[in-house]
Amino acid sequence: MLISQVEGDQIFSSFTHAIAGAKHRPKGVLVSYELFHELHKRDLIQLKLATLGGMPELEAFGAIIPFFNGDIYIHCDPINLPEGDTHFRLPPGL
Repeated sequence: MLISQVEGDQIFSSFTHAIAGAKHRPKGVLVSYELFHELHKRDLIQLKLATLGGMPELEAFGAIIPFFNGDIYIHCDPINLPEGDTHFRLPPGL
C-alpha cells in the first residue's frame, strides 16, 4: 500500500520515539511493509551478515539481514502484527 509523505513522516516519528523511549535498546523489531519502505527510503537500513554467535568462521552458514541504525534487526512481517499495532511492535518488556 502506498502512503503519503505525511503518513510516512508520522510512522517514522512514532517508530523513532518508541525506540528512544524503550527501557533498553531492542535487538529486533517487527515492522509493517510501509515502515520498512520508509526506513529504506531514508537510507536507514543496512544489510549485514549475521552468523551463529557472531563467529566469522561460520560465514558460510550466515544470512544477510536488514538492520536499523546498524544494530536493530528489522523483521518485515505485516501479517503477524497484532491489532492496534499498525506499523511496528517492540519486544515485550520494552
